[in-house]
Amino acid sequence: MKGIRHGLTFGPMKTSRYCFAVWLALVSGISTLRSATSDLWGKAGERWTPSSPLPDFSFAGYRMGTAEPVVPEARVSVKDFGATGDGSTDDTEAILKAIAASPGKVIFFPVGRYVITKFLQITQSGTVLQGAGTALTTLLMPVPMNTISPRVFNNPASSIATTLYSWSGGMISLAGSGYAGETLSIISAAAKRGDTTLAVSDVSRLEVGSRVVLELTDNSARTLLAHVYRGDSGDLSKLKENYALTQVLTVVKVEGQTLTVDRPLRADVDTGWTPVLKRYAPTLENCGVEHLTIEFPATPYRGHWTEEGFNPVEIKGAADCWLRDLKIVNPDSGPFIIGSVFCTLDGIEFVSTRKSAVEDIQGHHGISLMGVDCLCRNFTIGMKFFHDLTVSQGSTGNVFSHGKAADLAIDNHRHGPYENLFSQLDAGLGTRLWTSGGSAGQGKNAAAGAVFWNIQTKKDIVMPSADFAPDGGLVLAGLKLRTRKNEVGKHHFENINPGRLEPPDLHEAQRTKRLGPASQAAGTAEKELTWTNTAGRSISARFVRVEGANVLLRMDGRDIPVPLSSLSAASIQQAQSLEQERARQ
Repeated sequence: MKGIRHGLTFGPMKTSRYCFAVWLALVSGISTLRSATSDLWGKAGERWTPSSPLPDFSFAGYRMGTAEPVVPEARVSVKDFGATGDGSTDDTEAILKAIAASPGKVIFFPVGRYVITKFLQITQSGTVLQGAGTALTTLLMPVPMNTISPRVFNNPASSIATTLYSWSGGMISLAGSGYAGETLSIISAAAKRGDTTLAVSDVSRLEVGSRVVLELTDNSARTLLAHVYRGDSGDLSKLKENYALTQVLTVVKVEGQTLTVDRPLRADVDTGWTPVLKRYAPTLENCGVEHLTIEFPATPYRGHWTEEGFNPVEIKGAADCWLRDLKIVNPDSGPFIIGSVFCTLDGIEFVSTRKSAVEDIQGHHGISLMGVDCLCRNFTIGMKFFHDLTVSQGSTGNVFSHGKAADLAIDNHRHGPYENLFSQLDAGLGTRLWTSGGSAGQGKNAAAGAVFWNIQTKKDIVMPSADFAPDGGLVLAGLKLRTRKNEVGKHHFENINPGRLEPPDLHEAQRTKRLGPASQAAGTAEKELTWTNTAGRSISARFVRVEGANVLLRMDGRDIPVPLSSLSAASIQQAQSLEQERARQ
């Protein structure tokens, strides 16, 4: 008897017993590769509830995860302003002129190598710095930030004088001043995590479609901090900052003094935390940096807290901004996202040829998401940082997915990082997975709701220390975890090997549950409809979906957000009816 099994050709079988043994071995081997469904999520989210230990991460990223960034049509070239891109001429002044003269446009860097020796600051919404591709456009930045603008910091935790650029700042800055406007109403009654209703004192400035920022501010007894740490915060003796928590919501119903919002509350609401609703009013939005390389000199890296500021880019106080298709060479640190919301980092790659002073480490922080509902995906860390991925003060609802490193260090940096997700990652060796920084006395490394989901490692990993997170505050699913049952404590542990866990990417599964499959989320209207604004003017466009306070309409192959408030009552009703129909599909 002859046969082919798994690419191997078998000769004549001597006995049926031997044949059965081979068959059994093959079947047994295949069965061990079958997927296993998460008990916390199920196949399509049927086991999940808003109050589940699994937070809702479906709103992370640009436009709450509903769209990809779209660049403006208007564009200029830096060469039109005198830039040479020859790799030796200082092009800084020409580039600054292009930025100043072109708010809200694409500022294009043609093929070339552009020397930049000053900060590039983007302060006008809609402005995009765009290259011809990472292999074609390079921004050379030979001067460290602390030489351009010294910012010395006397670190009480170290005898070494350092700079603020050790953990912040970027040569390119997308710089807003926040996304919360004036107070619209005070929350008048308590609510629970997972609720979708809020009682307010005043609804006069609130209506269906209003986007608001729920803001909670801790009291002197630090009961809000105790809540996000689930009563197990650890040592807070050196934490000076007052903790605050924010969440952007959209009002979908107003009934009396009660609002219904579009997403579950991330935390309890207590009237002792001065809960208010503020107008969602981004001061900078829809800006990006894409399709280029940022290169620093290959000077030796001297070690922790010695950084002079070879940092590529920061997004600060902004909304719906992005970094896309960037290669970063020889940095001290990578992108810092601080005080921002709904930003996406996609396709970031790091490489370095710098000599290291300590343990082959070549930089400080890799990618830092210290904002709310931000998304970092498809990253490759081809060098070794002290902290490859960082969440810290102000980090809430962020997602890292589809990334890889040789030995990934996921840094929960104390100060109460709350409900952040690390999903479908290749962590390489796996010896640094829990390696986290932050000074002692500033709480445990992670607050509750830190989710580690489907993370591949070459080596087995052990449970993090008791100081890493509150007992019961972690979700660990799809990890190569070597532990005894009594070592897991109250944490939510699903003993499924990485690669077998279903769904493999929690963020994408949650996004699909909320928006429908990609084809639905992209819009499937078969015909163009008439849309009329409040001035009586009409256009023809295909309906895509309702997105917060906007309706997304497709015209000439582009998805255009149109404020619902700008439409006639009939068009608003048409949008809401179509959205209800889409949600039922």
